[in-house]
Amino acid sequence: MFPWGPAFFGGVVPWHAVGVLCIATGLALLGGVLRLFWFPVVAVSVILVVVGIGAAVVSQVVHGQFHMFAVALAVCGVVTAVCYRKALRG
Repeated sequence: MFPWGPAFFGGVVPWHAVGVLCIATGLALLGGVLRLFWFPVVAVSVILVVVGIGAAVVSQVVHGQFHMFAVALAVCGVVTAVCYRKALRG
């Protein structure tokens, strides 16, 4: 999908390490939302919003490609943060 991805991160190993980190973060968010363990869901969700917007902007400016996954990450981060805070209150 993104043939420039490994070169952007400095090789195949860092590229895959970022992928593994994203999967681990998603699983940690899932565990936190389901209250299986304590995890700073709102804080991490806000960080992911910033990362998603940044990745979408970099992808568009540097490579001229729309990065739908980055935009989806930002939208999901906003929804997770807002809904999780409402669930904690109610």
